[in-house]
Amino acid sequence: MAGKEEQIVLMSVKPEFARVILDGTKTVELRRVAPKAAPGTIVAMYSSSPECAIVGTFVIGQVETSSVSALWESVGQKSGLSRRAFREYFTGASKAHALTVQEPSRFKRPISLRHIRFGFPGFRPPQSFRYLRGDFSRLRSAL
Repeated sequence: MAGKEEQIVLMSVKPEFARVILDGTKTVELRRVAPKAAPGTIVAMYSSSPECAIVGTFVIGQVETSSVSALWESVGQKSGLSRRAFREYFTGASKAHALTVQEPSRFKRPISLRHIRFGFPGFRPPQSFRYLRGDFSRLRSAL
């Protein structure tokens, strides 16, 4: 009998934010739309252009959802953004979401978009995020 497959969230992140998440200085990832993911879910970070590669992972701690103002008060200092940039990012959003980053892990060798497409022809990186199923080590070795 097969066990329950692990859900992985593939999340697009700007390169400058991927770097500070992996360095441990940015401890929350902000989202206008949050993935339906429980604490403990693995996030594979796709660093967007110009890097275009999966660069590492983190584990979701808690997911906090509230108004933009309340979220700034709660996690603003951990977001890697100024108050102005924070508000601009959430302009027009009725709710704001913050994923607590735990256990950030940088890949020794990022998995390039070219390499991903070699294993998965037609692969398109997500605009925000997409769900993957299966064991991440198997996925990584398949890439």
